[in-house]
Amino acid sequence: RQPGPIARIIARSLIPSEHLVVLDKGRRQGVTPDTVLWQTDGVVGRVIEAQDATSTAMLVTDPENRIGCVIERSRQAGVLVGTGGHRCRLIYLDLDADVVAGDRVVTAGLGGAFPTGLPIGLVTEVNRDDRLAAAWAWVQPSVKISRVEEVLCLPPPPSP
Repeated sequence: RQPGPIARIIARSLIPSEHLVVLDKGRRQGVTPDTVLWQTDGVVGRVIEAQDATSTAMLVTDPENRIGCVIERSRQAGVLVGTGGHRCRLIYLDLDADVVAGDRVVTAGLGGAFPTGLPIGLVTEVNRDDRLAAAWAWVQPSVKISRVEEVLCLPPPPSP
């Protein structure tokens, strides 16, 4: 995919747990829903709505966010979920999942907007629950989401 325009964040949601932003680029500049927002350190989010000259995007830390991802080292798959704070959770891990603090989390590329292998963040802590026979991990995004001012727009993959 060829990169699209560089977009500037011109507004942010005032609701503390809602991590939505408005970009100064829209359909006229090639920005459509599922356009991936990217900085050199990793994924920032994705466009959920596009107008002619602006678009609305959901950041990776938004509680409604879901991204299929894998642990780069072990290829253990999971789903990244925003928490409404400054970090995310990696869920749907097996109890014996090969995941440790310091592991790099990347996009899985299994359908949807995100291509394979884009960095998302680093595992900071792993929790295992024997009663549920499951594990989950805290993930610190690679990008300081609250400080982002500009993003590169990556168009969504072509429809099959």
